Amino acid sequence: MSSSPDFSSASSSCGTSSSEEDIEICNYQHFVRWAGAIFNVLCGLANGYDLSVVATMLNLIVADIALCGSRSLQDAREAVCPNKQAVMSMVAAGATCGRLFLTWIADRFGRRAALMVVDVIIISALAVQCLASNSVVFLIGRFLFGVGVGCAFVTSTVYLCEIAPPSQRGMFTALNELAVCVGFMMGLHVTTLLELDHVSWRVAVAISAVPVVVQLLFLPFLPESPRWLAIQGSSAGFEQSAHAFGLSQSEIDDLQLWVKQEAERSATEGSRGRKNMLDAQRKAWHSHARAFCVVLGFNIFNTGSGIYAMQAYAPDILRHLGITEPANWQPLVGWMKTAGALVTVMGADILCVGRRRLSMAGATGCCLCMLLLALSMIIPGAVPVVATALAYLVFMFAWNAGYGGLQFVVGLELLPSEVRSIWQGQILFLTGILEIAIYQCFLSALQADGVGTFLFFSFINLLGVVFAALYVPDVTGQSLEEVSKQSNRCQSQPWLRSMKDQFV
Repeated sequence: MSSSPDFSSASSSCGTSSSEEDIEICNYQHFVRWAGAIFNVLCGLANGYDLSVVATMLNLIVADIALCGSRSLQDAREAVCPNKQAVMSMVAAGATCGRLFLTWIADRFGRRAALMVVDVIIISALAVQCLASNSVVFLIGRFLFGVGVGCAFVTSTVYLCEIAPPSQRGMFTALNELAVCVGFMMGLHVTTLLELDHVSWRVAVAISAVPVVVQLLFLPFLPESPRWLAIQGSSAGFEQSAHAFGLSQSEIDDLQLWVKQEAERSATEGSRGRKNMLDAQRKAWHSHARAFCVVLGFNIFNTGSGIYAMQAYAPDILRHLGITEPANWQPLVGWMKTAGALVTVMGADILCVGRRRLSMAGATGCCLCMLLLALSMIIPGAVPVVATALAYLVFMFAWNAGYGGLQFVVGLELLPSEVRSIWQGQILFLTGILEIAIYQCFLSALQADGVGTFLFFSFINLLGVVFAALYVPDVTGQSLEEVSKQSNRCQSQPWLRSMKDQFV
């Protein structure tokens, strides 16, 4: 049975109970909590960096490996072929498979074990890409990279959500998206320092492995998630981990019930296996199906906003909008994404802001920006080119402020602990199919009917505003166990009733 590393028990004299509800958090416990957060978001940093590097150097990669049949850089810029779009969609396809087939590792063997597995996969995938000399090998590397980051996105955010104090859960969980944005910004600046040749893109892609290697080296020294240990019935491991992270006494009391129940279950049924995991999902569905559907709906609107194609095909989109030198604007994309992610990190746990208002504001901003982009194409010259570029940048800011980090905050705090990883993986698998379709079709749709493309995504974002207003609850300050109890009570209510009004 997995348990916390030895250093977590070294804090036995640290953190004495100050009341029935709270444990006084000492400096060591703050250090453990933040170390757990920092060393779990490094895959997100690598993902954001890779996304910006490949998006910026996409045409160079297409020409160097002859993805569209020609090794001419000018031909690559003008080409729209399935292989060019597959550079991004293969990552989405891999991520979709990783979310479905690997996230069970996190529920079965622990959050740390799952992250170490995906770290190895990501490092191997980057090596394949850097050594590729033809399109088949390169696209296989992109697929494997997607498998790794797809599972890592679920597992790392689950870990962050489970170690965070209730009053800071939004901030902790959103740190992964902030890391993605910082990585994206770093990638944009790195590519400006490299010469555009067949070596530079391989060097730039190889740098993605650095944070992943660091994470792999430090993960064994971090405590396991106390909630995962509780669900496994590991009493000693749970007590060490709960103390290392400074869980409140009310959280410890609720989780000790899990420890006791699992100990009794395993005594009669044996250790958890595939059959018991399926049974756990069936039981969770009876009491939390409504929460599952709300999280699924939120993620559908998040993916349907158009963000992934908008950032992956940034140079092509900016050229299509009349911007002759998109490279001059691309570093600003990273800064706007980072600024939006900081808004989520700082605002998600403020009662007067919260999850629902951020979601609505972000979706509204995305909707208006898409409308402005459509208008700039309906009436050429009616919207200045600078205003069009600003609308594109504000879209990036609005998405990261309203959707980016919140897709994991809203999802993970509503899903029950016993199936949190595997359900989040299944939800992201379903939305990943939509993501692949958007990646593969966006450039073709943009060339065929740019106005219709932007109007379509504007309408989707408008629906996202309505959905957030009706169904996204604010549970700031509540423990995951309290949220789970309220979700269970909501299950008996009419499905069309607004869910947000049932969380008090």
